[in-house]
Amino acid sequence: MTLRYLRYYPTQCLLAFDFGVGVATVNMMRIWEFKGPADL
Repeated sequence: MTLRYLRYYPTQCLLAFDFGVGVATVNMMRIWEFKGPADL
């Protein structure tokens, strides 16, 4: 592993984490809209 890779890796992890959170949020919103607020 090069130093450049080690500097690049945390950014990719953060992007992947942000993307995962975004996808989860969208999925939760879809479920919420489908079921309705009362079911939560």
